[in-house]
Amino acid sequence: MASPDEHYRAFYAERSPWWLVIKAVGAPGHGSKLYDNSAMENLLKSIESIRRYRASQFDLIKAGLKADGDVVSINMAFLKAGTPSPTT
Repeated sequence: MASPDEHYRAFYAERSPWWLVIKAVGAPGHGSKLYDNSAMENLLKSIESIRRYRASQFDLIKAGLKADGDVVSINMAFLKAGTPSPTT
């Protein structure tokens, strides 16, 4: 881990990335009509659940109960959305 001074933390276990793919299904949105149980609504439920877990991990760091390397870090790096068009 990066260090602001001459001290460095060493870990005996490697951290490894886990890639999570969430596929939200539901009625596609449209600018003139609201659909119940839309794909975007379902995606936001998943993102909110992940955000709450990330916040709980960050709270452990802020409270001094855990160090940066001792928690599960979750960072969204990519979001692909929209209705795919068939290729011809």
